[in-house]
Amino acid sequence: MSDIMSKVIARVIHLRKLASGNTNIHEANAAAAAADKLIQEHRLSQAELEASGNAPVDPMSSVKLHEGGRRTAWRETLLWALSGHYGCSWFMNHGRSFASGREKRTCDYTIVGRESDVAVVVYMFSWLTEEIERLCRWHSGGKGTGYARAWLDGAAIGVRDTFRARAAEMKAKEATSSAMVLLDNRSKEAEKYKYATVAGLKKVGHVQGGRDFSAREHGYKVGREIQIKEGIGGKAGALRLKGE
Repeated sequence: MSDIMSKVIARVIHLRKLASGNTNIHEANAAAAAADKLIQEHRLSQAELEASGNAPVDPMSSVKLHEGGRRTAWRETLLWALSGHYGCSWFMNHGRSFASGREKRTCDYTIVGRESDVAVVVYMFSWLTEEIERLCRWHSGGKGTGYARAWLDGAAIGVRDTFRARAAEMKAKEATSSAMVLLDNRSKEAEKYKYATVAGLKKVGHVQGGRDFSAREHGYKVGREIQIKEGIGGKAGALRLKGE
């Protein structure tokens, strides 16, 4: 990962701290807005340099970003959203074993793509999973595990739809730029690299999520309120790194 991207993520961490511990969705997640703005501005500028031959091609890499006992629909929804938005791909290893008459399930997720893009996905996935879980505890406390599970699914779908809208806006604005063409191809490159380097991969099937419709609907509304694009109180322009 480049030194500049490391500084971008360091600034994103600072933005995140500004919103920590807040239970108001609009204030607690406004930092994600400036985060994506900083990250995407850097990705576009680097792609422009790459397209003109003035920057080296970022190497491919893979990072395991989550391990757990079972597959979870809401985490996989976030993975699809973030990997597509930031030009990556992902795969999982999962299985089950039996010991002393008891079943043990294992599952881990790995993100694949350009080194800097992978770093962004790893960070944003960590941030958003932590934030969604925190908000779920706030909104679903005392309502049971079934409600919480469906709420998490709805929130992740809401975040996914926000990223899709953000991607559509970016493409409309930068559709003809060589940098945007390069960024659009990165997910395909990551997918190709994944199958070329990891043996025996199969396509990921759908996993069942929560079934409480009202909980999913509530989670979706909260997830859609997580702001990705606007910035903090109009101050996004003041958050540029030195020298930019």
